[in-house]
Amino acid sequence: MRVDVKYILFAVTLSMGLFTSCTSSEEECKLPQSCHGLNMTELPQRWDEAIPLGNGLTGGLLWQKDGKLRLAIDRADLWDLRPVEAFKSPDHTYRFICDQVIRKKDMRPVYALIDDRTANDPAPTKIPAGALEFDIHKLGKVKEVALDLATAVCTILWENGVQARFFIPAEGNGGCFRFVNLPDTLSPELLAPLYQGRVTESDHQPGVNDLSALGYQSGTITSPAPGRLLYRQQAWGDVSYEIGLQWEQPHTGVLEGGYYVTSKGTWYSGDTGRADHLNISFDEALASHQNWWEQYWKQSSVSLPDTLLERQWYLEMYKFAAASRKNAPPICLQAIWTADNGETPPWRGDFHSDLNTQLSYWAGYTANHLEESAVFTDWLWKIKENSEQFTRQFFQVEGLN
Repeated sequence: MRVDVKYILFAVTLSMGLFTSCTSSEEECKLPQSCHGLNMTELPQRWDEAIPLGNGLTGGLLWQKDGKLRLAIDRADLWDLRPVEAFKSPDHTYRFICDQVIRKKDMRPVYALIDDRTANDPAPTKIPAGALEFDIHKLGKVKEVALDLATAVCTILWENGVQARFFIPAEGNGGCFRFVNLPDTLSPELLAPLYQGRVTESDHQPGVNDLSALGYQSGTITSPAPGRLLYRQQAWGDVSYEIGLQWEQPHTGVLEGGYYVTSKGTWYSGDTGRADHLNISFDEALASHQNWWEQYWKQSSVSLPDTLLERQWYLEMYKFAAASRKNAPPICLQAIWTADNGETPPWRGDFHSDLNTQLSYWAGYTANHLEESAVFTDWLWKIKENSEQFTRQFFQVEGLN
């Protein structure tokens, strides 16, 4: 009920302002301004407070870890979907739960069947892909960090004049970066998730386990040529993924590069996206990327007397476009930004088929972003047979849940 009240209040505030859904070339929508974005004077120090970048398929989190600038890399279709033995139990039915709760008034067997399994089994779960790191300790103090919503570009400025820009191409399967005014050489590192070893610090979120509990063998990172790194990782079953990183220093004080991340063995492996951004210059890739976002923002805008709510609307619409795209999976609990702390994400990053999932798409319909909104309903149709099978097994009736 609390969420509904907030939504109603937000809707009332919108009606007091001006909402424009732009459907013709003659209409002009207000692009996000610098005040609408994320602006800070230092890099975030936690993964869950990081600067989010994304294009529905590929996600990135920019933050600082142990004195290094870190870009966590994620791909929306990377999951460990190993079967759950408890789901095959004859007790895993709605009838059993009702019998325990209503007739026996004993919830303990229900907790053992559901909650205990979640606490002990490491999967099914969303899994991370890897990370890039840059040793920035020689660059000194950060002056400004800014995420520009209009262009979906994060810019970092140091007091000594060094500038770094990061973006995930609107249509692609990776990311781009450029440093200028560097006082010395700088090379990126490619890191694998902590699939082996233990995490010493834990957030103790529900259902969280160390990634090492998944039992993966560590993938290999090789250097096929100078300025190139390649990481291949086998996950559960037939699922595997690959990250390719390349960089160069075309001029003194300049570092440019990019990466791709592809998958095998998932529903979306065929839709790996393009890696064109690795074959063209940073400026060319940026121009194409900015054009996509310009068209996106032309679909709708708001002007509100409450500047805080107006900013929140633009932040949410940015997040929506970054997380939901055609030919990509729908938005799960943490969307394309998987935990970057050596652990599985809270609640496995799964799809809670209730308000948690539905709420992500509410803004898309009235904001004239129907292609991005259709990702959710397309996915519901895609899992129709799974839902029918679950209904027969759990509720023991024909239907769809």
